[in-house]
Amino acid sequence: MANAYVDIATFAGFTPYVGAGAGMTNVRWDDFSSTASCRNGTAACSGTTYDEVSAPGQDSWRFTYALMAGASYQISEGVKLDFGYRFSDVNGGDMFGYTAAERAAGASGVKGRDDGFQKHEFRAGIRIDLW
Repeated sequence: MANAYVDIATFAGFTPYVGAGAGMTNVRWDDFSSTASCRNGTAACSGTTYDEVSAPGQDSWRFTYALMAGASYQISEGVKLDFGYRFSDVNGGDMFGYTAAERAAGASGVKGRDDGFQKHEFRAGIRIDLW
């Protein structure tokens, strides 16, 4: 992710800033498995039967952006305390595909998708000026 920050101004040692970033995130889903409580061929099914299902997980590169804001406070020459907030949003995409039996019957594409992910972070750290 490429990020850019802008310091607004310094007031009594505090320097507020804003920032934005854009890039790509690799999302990798594990295989999806579902175990039925009533399996084919057992007496407990009362006529209704279900098989276990396993579908292959998907992975994809997705666009991601972030928005940041915060402030730093100068505690000595070249050293600042930094407090900030970061919101990031990863686009939605594929989660898992069709089972082997479904593909053999002609299914194609993906079976499940996610709506993406949003993340809120509060951060604290130290900035050290090197030059």
